[in-house]
Amino acid sequence: MHADTIKRSTVQAPSGYNPRMSTLEDRIEQWEQMCREAPDDMSFFSLGNSYKEAERWEDAADAYAKAIEYNATMSRAFHMRGQALMKIDRND
Repeated sequence: MHADTIKRSTVQAPSGYNPRMSTLEDRIEQWEQMCREAPDDMSFFSLGNSYKEAERWEDAADAYAKAIEYNATMSRAFHMRGQALMKIDRND
């Protein structure tokens, strides 16, 4: 590997995922599966976003917390977790 080559991890959506062809519940189920099969910061962040869209605030906060566990520099996950916690009047 060359010194100027940056190794990037790529997150692939679950098999068969098509955001235009699935319902919100389908997307949540697909991201939950992705988090079980290949857990990483982006899969949990995406799951949190789907939970947020469904107004499942506690689940969203938990998913964002898992994203932060995988990547403590993911500032957007901190921000989104804070928003979800505010929706359910939690301040942890």
